[in-house]
Amino acid sequence: MLVIVSDLHLTDGTTGLRISSGAFRVFRERLADMAYDASKRDGDIYQPIEEFDLVLLGDIFDLLRSTHWNDEEKGQPGFARPWMDPNDPALIQKVEKIVDGILVQNAETLSVFRSLADGSAITLPPATKTNKVDSRVSRDPQSDKRLHVKVNIHYMNGNHDWYFHLPGPDYDRIRGKVIQQMGLKNPATPFPHDASESKVIQSIFNQHKVTARHGDIYDPFNYVKRKGRNYSSLGDAIVVELFNPIPGLIKAKLGNQLPDEFYEALAEMGSIRPSTMTPVWIASLLARHHVGEHQKDAINEIWRNLLDNFLKADILSELDERGFDIVDKLELAFKGLKHLSLEKLDDLAPIADRLIHLQASISGAGEFGFDENATKEAAYQSEDARFVVFGHTHGFKVVPLRTVSKDGKPLEQVYINSGTWHPLHELGVAEPKKRSFIMHNSMSYLGFYREDERKGRAYETWTGALDV
Repeated sequence: MLVIVSDLHLTDGTTGLRISSGAFRVFRERLADMAYDASKRDGDIYQPIEEFDLVLLGDIFDLLRSTHWNDEEKGQPGFARPWMDPNDPALIQKVEKIVDGILVQNAETLSVFRSLADGSAITLPPATKTNKVDSRVSRDPQSDKRLHVKVNIHYMNGNHDWYFHLPGPDYDRIRGKVIQQMGLKNPATPFPHDASESKVIQSIFNQHKVTARHGDIYDPFNYVKRKGRNYSSLGDAIVVELFNPIPGLIKAKLGNQLPDEFYEALAEMGSIRPSTMTPVWIASLLARHHVGEHQKDAINEIWRNLLDNFLKADILSELDERGFDIVDKLELAFKGLKHLSLEKLDDLAPIADRLIHLQASISGAGEFGFDENATKEAAYQSEDARFVVFGHTHGFKVVPLRTVSKDGKPLEQVYINSGTWHPLHELGVAEPKKRSFIMHNSMSYLGFYREDERKGRAYETWTGALDV
């Protein structure tokens, strides 16, 4: 049995909301049910599994959404940005500080993973001599005759935790802390970004006819192809220079002129879906909290200053290529934004959203046309994989791709997006002009089975939403 989850976005607590540890306890219970179902074989045979694999498919730790990146100004001791030299002591110290914060803030959640890894969390009743469930033990969860099931947990990188892919003893030390706290099977060497970087993970995927990756390689804003995964991206700069500092700057400027609820909500900026609706969401906050014109002017000034800082970021010149590339497009767009208030952006956001939706559907990029990238995977094209799995976009979905003949048998190939475990704010579709957003916690996970596990069923998916 193989279970895949992605995009947990565990933070150090300085930005936004986090999924509570209770969700992970529910997940642990569900894994126990899945292990029991996997032990039921064809022919009404019960054969308890002894272990299974859990692959964390990137953006598990969120090292970008931390205000610690903004603690210092350029030129001050300790100043660091994600796009600096990976061996710069300031960057290493910053990464370690954020990781330590994540470990502290999510200690209870990480203990759930550790209990899975040490085999103490999941137990199954033994089989009788006739390969049936021992009903006497199945009804007694405390029986010492129950069999412990070990979970092998493997960590793969995404674009918010790509620092775990960096080589070197300092990063090995940082990874070692994560391995210990979560009970990971990974060695302390760079965590894989591609399954081919780990013989263990690649073998697990092959056994379950799965090919899986975080999916950031198909998003030019969050992955620079010519640089590879050991380098920062435009998305990093947007989060660090624009999203992270806004709540603190507004609070420093306006203080108690605005309620605490406004600042708490503002910290959730990174959870807006689609992200083009961010100005609409900010405008909804201004309206909901009856923000006056004076305060709006101050917020607009902060916004313009942040855009100035972003346009001066070193990473823009480092990534700029010949011709009119993605950096030039972004710079042109942001220079235009400087001349618009948030209210004007609010008016333009729905138009921009429709244009981006159309462009993404044509090109297969971004959040909307992402499923088309599944057909680019080598294992799909060679017909070695039945399932193509991506994370990254936070949009859980199951998309039938095609049926082919493989070894004289039909092979149904399917794309699955693993969704997220993160609060989401989504614009109400009934009356979008009213700028009403609804927030919920989302939780998705995937299960894959081999041979006769779960009576020959190859996969299952689960997704849920919980009111905040």
